[in-house]
Amino acid sequence: LNVAQIRLNRTLLTEVVRQLGGLHGGRRALDVLCWMESAGGAALPDADCYNAAVAACGDSGCWRLIPALVEHLGMLGLLSSVTYELAVRALVAAGRMAESVELLREMLDRGFHVIPKAYVDAIAGCDAKGDDEGSYRLLQDMQSHHPAAPGLLHAYHICLRAAVRRQAWDFIYALLQRMEAAGPPPDEATYDIALAACGQLGNVTEAERLVSLATTHRRMTPGLYGRVVVAYCCSGQHKQAAEMILKSSQTTGWMPPTQTTVTVVSVLARDADWLSAVNLFEAVLKTGSAVSLALVDGVIRACAAGNQPAKVLDLLDSCAGLGVEPEITSFTAALQLSAHAGGAHWCLEILDRLERSPAVASSVAYTTVMEACVRDRRWSDVLKVLKRMMVQGVPPDHECYRLAVVACCAEKQWR
Repeated sequence: LNVAQIRLNRTLLTEVVRQLGGLHGGRRALDVLCWMESAGGAALPDADCYNAAVAACGDSGCWRLIPALVEHLGMLGLLSSVTYELAVRALVAAGRMAESVELLREMLDRGFHVIPKAYVDAIAGCDAKGDDEGSYRLLQDMQSHHPAAPGLLHAYHICLRAAVRRQAWDFIYALLQRMEAAGPPPDEATYDIALAACGQLGNVTEAERLVSLATTHRRMTPGLYGRVVVAYCCSGQHKQAAEMILKSSQTTGWMPPTQTTVTVVSVLARDADWLSAVNLFEAVLKTGSAVSLALVDGVIRACAAGNQPAKVLDLLDSCAGLGVEPEITSFTAALQLSAHAGGAHWCLEILDRLERSPAVASSVAYTTVMEACVRDRRWSDVLKVLKRMMVQGVPPDHECYRLAVVACCAEKQWR
């Protein structure tokens, strides 16, 4: 440009400074700035040019030059909120949290208006460096100067995530209480940050405390109920998980994913907690949620283990209307549990359902019924079951014949 004898003015040179920043030439940008100051006249830099130099230093990683440049602008009387915001953003990007916080405070002391974005950038930078105390201090400053700023909720989320990583539950609770009292009002995502951690850690105590706070302020949603259910499951408290699902279905009409319900019901079956399993199953039906074979199987097992053969029969009878067909494993489990709990009468009833269903009967199922008949000394029924087995095309095994011989001996049917 000099060779072409084109006059170098401030506008042209400011663009040169700006472009050098994009090319990672922060120091070269300052060289141009110094030349402009020495040239004076039409080339004398203004506030916009100095701000471009601050941005150039930030873009090129020359953050060490920024504090001196800001000080120089102060001496020239060209400082503005834009200068500070550019400087803070550059220092945050460089991980210089202490310097960025110091600039923010200096900005406030000089009476400049700090935009919420500058606070959020600094808070995020503190969080990235693990400076939780710095994040919270900036959050307090931000709330005092911008109580209604849209970015305030995001700033709270950053501080909450930091507290979750440290498992500082009292601090998390205090942050949520402060939001409920002074704003911004927490949303589902706010509570989810803490409850998700409770679920992963199986921390039921803190989950219950958070649910109590959220319920008080009417913040509970289906998604948050789901987080609490996961926390109960992870801690092995499946009965409480079932109660939480029931509560949610009654208040919000929500049910967790089918697999979650199946998992809870399976453990209830193991614990013979048939009532909780049945209540959960009824809630599924009331909310119109999907009914899976695994779910029905789990409830059948729970009722059989809980010595509720009548409930087992009711469930088997209702399967067709629900669009599911129990498999042989469901019938076998019900027979084995009912054989010990309800005796031969209920086993024969279940066998009737098995033979009417599409399920393919097995020798294990018939053997189980025959054993129940032997225990109840129902000798003629033992032989009837053996005949039914043959009619169904199920080959009797050695145990079936042994039980039949026992029945024949007891009835003195020597032939």
